[in-house]
Amino acid sequence: MIAVGGISAPAIGIAKSLESSTNNGDGSFTILYELIVRNYGNVPLDELQIDEDLAAAYPHPALCELLSVESDDFTASDLYDGVDEIGLLSGTDVLDVGETGTVRLALCLSPKSGVASYSNQALASGRSPSGIVTVDRSQSGENPDPDEDGDPGNNDEPTRLSFAQFELGGTLQMTVSWSDTVGFELNGISLSAFLSVEGFTAQVGTSFANTGMDTFSVSANGTLGEVRLNSSLTFDPSTVSFVSWQGGTAFSLLDLDVTNIVHVGVPQTASYTQFAVSGAAGGLSAQGTVKLGISPLVFSATNVCGTWDWTGCDTAITVCALLTGTDGFSSATVSMTDYVLFEDIFGIRGSLDVAISFTLEEKTLTPTLKLQPDWFICPDIQLLSEISAGPGLASVEALLVYGIQGECEIGDHVTIRFAESLADEKNSAVTGKAEYFELIGVSGSLRSCCGSAGAFDVAAYFESAPAPSSALFGMGLITASFDVQIVSNFAFSFEAEFPTTGSGWSFASTFSVIW
Repeated sequence: MIAVGGISAPAIGIAKSLESSTNNGDGSFTILYELIVRNYGNVPLDELQIDEDLAAAYPHPALCELLSVESDDFTASDLYDGVDEIGLLSGTDVLDVGETGTVRLALCLSPKSGVASYSNQALASGRSPSGIVTVDRSQSGENPDPDEDGDPGNNDEPTRLSFAQFELGGTLQMTVSWSDTVGFELNGISLSAFLSVEGFTAQVGTSFANTGMDTFSVSANGTLGEVRLNSSLTFDPSTVSFVSWQGGTAFSLLDLDVTNIVHVGVPQTASYTQFAVSGAAGGLSAQGTVKLGISPLVFSATNVCGTWDWTGCDTAITVCALLTGTDGFSSATVSMTDYVLFEDIFGIRGSLDVAISFTLEEKTLTPTLKLQPDWFICPDIQLLSEISAGPGLASVEALLVYGIQGECEIGDHVTIRFAESLADEKNSAVTGKAEYFELIGVSGSLRSCCGSAGAFDVAAYFESAPAPSSALFGMGLITASFDVQIVSNFAFSFEAEFPTTGSGWSFASTFSVIW
């Protein structure tokens, strides 16, 4: 596990764009989607998956036929049919820090009579070396994080498929919370409207907080020839002042995917332009980014990653390096995932994930042993450790085994997970919360409307001894969440925390209306 300050922060983002919709002249349309997945966290993600439920997205009497699933970056699942099997990928891929991959999905759709448009989302998921699962609902377009705040989880606009040359619509989203300390509070309201004509889309949006309107934005996107274009302008209504403008282009050249972003902000020193190039050949794939400050024109940072898929094995070796304009060399990471130690000892498969992180101040080696018994309800158990390096290049000071994590599968849609930290300073990396050393959780999918993957999660966290006497078995916190689309134009999500002793409980709900 590679972590900033020793804390693992996995984060995945996914964007879904409609590349083309071709009228076949017989009442059917050939549809091509592109799904772009990126690792926004600080640790590699394995067991990568994208759920795309075609039966929910295009309900009967619409007829949907799967044509193909293709990817130059990931391994497509041979079992995917969009109905009984909704995972696009095999689940064996690894997405390294900052790495991006693309999946192309082709369908033949005969829409329901009288239906002019559909909208749906895909769900991306991945797991960190310490076993933390991160998920994200797709954002319409080609950027999982269009507001560039580093959090793709707050961007989840569904992707629309329209059979009309002209379409007008929008979304309304409201988040409210309630706690024993603050009471009822309106956290925010966002409102957007769009106009789509001949493949080009213009959108206006605004957001409100308790103090009033805080942002207003105008954006547009479309495809010109083989070049994909987007532009966004943001203002602060309270001061009637400019906040930022961002424009982007994306295209393919000589089997390479090329993107450019230009961001102009306030102050001018926050402005930058960024170029990214990625490609793959055989078992090798590489991605590089260069970021330049605009005012003044100065080198800001560059990040280069390369991945080699070990021929004949499921092992991937990745090397990444980061250089900045202030420090020069900043960090380098070498990671190896799923190196098989033994295939079958008493029905158990053993494999190893290893990451070595170098910075100007320190180097860290973090091996993770994964045990996968084929005869047990918990098919994935991980032993987490960290090796403290000495002053020499190859010297070792100490080995710390700091945690155990595992998952147990119940049927096709429910997972029980557990984690136990063996060192208090590693609680965050093992359970996700610094105050609690042990976790037991249940998560799974919920029946949801219209192509959105509903989900639920309930978890109990336990404190180290001596826990408060009123805490049952040391249980200190219970968390719960669920996310579901009720009907085609209404979605609802809910999050709650319940400390078992004292105060601090809270609820938060988000309502989304699509029109």
